[in-house]
Amino acid sequence: MKFQVLLLAVTVSASASIGAQQIGERPLDVEVKVAIERGARWLLPSILGVAPDVGIRSQYPMGEDALCAYALIEAGVNPAGDQMRLITERMSAAERKYVYSMSLAVLAFNAAIQSLENQRGKKGRSALEKKYIDSMRTSLEWLLARRHQGMGTWGYSGLKTEQWADMSNTQFAILAVHAGFRRGLRTPGNILKEMEDTLLSEIFLGDWNSHFEIDRIGWLGEEERKKTGNVENPRIFDIQKMEWGYRLPFALGSRRKANVGRGTQAMTCAGVSSLLAVRLGSGSRLGSERRQLIDKTILGGLASISETVIPWKFSKGGSFHRNVYYHLYSLEKALDLAGVTSIDGVDWYRHIVPGLLEAQGADGSWGLEGADPSESYRRMATAFSLLFLKRATRSLAVEQSLPTYSGKGIDPGGGKGPAANLERGRVRIASLGGTARISDLLEAVKRKDKGAIGWLREAAEGLSPELAPHLLPDLTTVLGAGGQKRREDSVEAIVRDITALDEPAIETILQWHRHWLDIESVAGREGAAAREELERMVTAGDLHFRLRARACLHLARRGEFESVPRLIVALGDPEAEVRAVAAPALRSLTGEAFLFDARGEPDQRAQQIVRWQGWWESTGKGKLIPIRFARLRDKLERSSDPEERARVREAVLALGPGVLAEVEAVIATASFAFDWVEIRNTLRGIPLGL
Repeated sequence: MKFQVLLLAVTVSASASIGAQQIGERPLDVEVKVAIERGARWLLPSILGVAPDVGIRSQYPMGEDALCAYALIEAGVNPAGDQMRLITERMSAAERKYVYSMSLAVLAFNAAIQSLENQRGKKGRSALEKKYIDSMRTSLEWLLARRHQGMGTWGYSGLKTEQWADMSNTQFAILAVHAGFRRGLRTPGNILKEMEDTLLSEIFLGDWNSHFEIDRIGWLGEEERKKTGNVENPRIFDIQKMEWGYRLPFALGSRRKANVGRGTQAMTCAGVSSLLAVRLGSGSRLGSERRQLIDKTILGGLASISETVIPWKFSKGGSFHRNVYYHLYSLEKALDLAGVTSIDGVDWYRHIVPGLLEAQGADGSWGLEGADPSESYRRMATAFSLLFLKRATRSLAVEQSLPTYSGKGIDPGGGKGPAANLERGRVRIASLGGTARISDLLEAVKRKDKGAIGWLREAAEGLSPELAPHLLPDLTTVLGAGGQKRREDSVEAIVRDITALDEPAIETILQWHRHWLDIESVAGREGAAAREELERMVTAGDLHFRLRARACLHLARRGEFESVPRLIVALGDPEAEVRAVAAPALRSLTGEAFLFDARGEPDQRAQQIVRWQGWWESTGKGKLIPIRFARLRDKLERSSDPEERARVREAVLALGPGVLAEVEAVIATASFAFDWVEIRNTLRGIPLGL
């Protein structure tokens, strides 16, 4: 990807002449460009004039230089200029030490090479460009040699004796490896497999289901998005949330025993960007099933991230290791590497930027709240802010032409047989009570392994009512039960005989399961009666909120405009998950993009609902008759059954004289216009037979 190079004549006095701009005076894109330039004007002299042993520089001299160099080059400072060459020469001469530092050095040299390539066009490489390539290669080789062998993880020092690995160091190292891949630098053939195995095994599994809308995902085509998200609409995803935490294994014996607990948002961003980098670098090495598992995990991470992006609350403060600027860069890496442009109909970048611009100081820096006399915190905060504003990771993002699924293998939404059910269970059901992976449990039940069934009983004691019905159908299929009645009997038998739950819990699970089957049964039928029943379920107070959300999702899939009023009512549901499904469903059915924050304050949501209601009364309701007429017209043209044709004629007449123009248009073009002439005459009040 080509990006603009701004040659900044940076001087120490220049920043004093640029005052802070009030947000909103100019278009946001202009504000961003001004903010980037002001930040670069402050950062370059600050890093050039820094004393050698103050602040964080006393421990990470190369790391501070590399972070600032990366941000400045991405911001448009010419890497061939005298100031930048001073910084890169300091980096090359520094002691190679610490994973953060070397990872950032790889990214900085890569950005410098890209900038020089863009400037030279088709000319040959300059001596400086070759020097930067050599520096990038040696930095990457150092990094690769100091990973935890077999794990694909990194700690701070990179020493073989280090008993530590974490997601923060690892995410920077993996992004550096990814940059090396794209640059064509050699890497060990097994490293991607190591990273992939660790990232997949270290997830925390969240809620069984998350409905969220992403407008465009760069690394998946439309059909792959439908399959991976278990939905028909490729913009709305139905996926289990997944998170990552800070600690990672440094050896086989240091793996977590179970995926129980919670991750953090910053580390989940790191996990998503890292797994994406591995996915993009793997190419044809991955089989379709493995690729689909990775894609589901990435989407699960995006589902978790989406909860805190919209709305975004900008909070200043923190330490070098925990602060909003680091978090923002992690977020940008995840979303831009994935090619995500909007979440729940909101452009996440334009949503977050105003808060970041307001936090910029009058001198162009960020991080004034750090109260650090050495300016180290401000340099770090300013560098991460520039990387976010410039969207630096887009230069490393996936291209749409890269291969995705082969189209073969498991399709969890429609696959059949034990393998498909095992995969669906493994992906969609949380690890239960920490006793075993769900795939192991399902395999054990298939083999009728008594010991493993004991583990299942222990795990099932922790089943919540809304989780159990999703597990039990998979178990009954694996056990070979056939037929609806037999399947019902098997579900009850498993609940009673294997789970050993008390009677109230058993009844709750079975009732939940019956409601689930009712919704799926209605969703599988066509016609107005089925739609109206789903609409009733959307606002049925006796249904669990996840079931109401499921009904909303089915209405979105049906795509019938008549459901709009009930979905507007669902925006007022007391549960955020229902509201979060209803909002994108409305946007899908109507084509309108009114903002609705499913997790916003009640007063704010109420105002947004009023806007939807006003649109329906003034505009939406008027679209109903033309839509219904078109549907009836098509049905009358297709039907040869006299009784059905009579019912359709009555339905058209019920629309009233307002459809006369449409009826006249049909008469003029239809091959057989007898029914339409009768309808026209009736609407005009002309007696039949005249």
